[in-house]
Amino acid sequence: MKNYKLILFSILLAFTATSSSTLNEFTKSTRVITIKLDEAGTGLILHDGLSNGPNIRTIVSAGDVIIWKLIPNQGIDSLVGIQVKEDNVSIFTADIVRRRDGSLIGTIGDFLPGTAESYGINYSINGVSYYHDPVIQIHD
Repeated sequence: MKNYKLILFSILLAFTATSSSTLNEFTKSTRVITIKLDEAGTGLILHDGLSNGPNIRTIVSAGDVIIWKLIPNQGIDSLVGIQVKEDNVSIFTADIVRRRDGSLIGTIGDFLPGTAESYGINYSINGVSYYHDPVIQIHD
């Protein structure tokens, strides 16, 4: 009888460990931040599915994939890049990568909940470079 209980306990323990790691995999998501010009014609309006405006704070989890994508025909020539501000530590796992469609993609690293990073979106309009600085924060 003791062996039966031990086997049952082992199976339950293995199932619980598998379930929690599977759950963590499912909580990772892809967040698309769409970008368009503001009414003045040089600033940005960003939308991440939850926030909308020039100064959004995108809430993410470790492992989330972030895609910055221009809304077509809004007057922005291109996304030049994403920059970590000088005083900040990058919360991304690696360099941001440009995709064929001109969008940029990065993956959030494993950081403490509440960690926030102000980063820069570099973009060009009619050959002139501009800079915008929203925030990404790890979910509490």
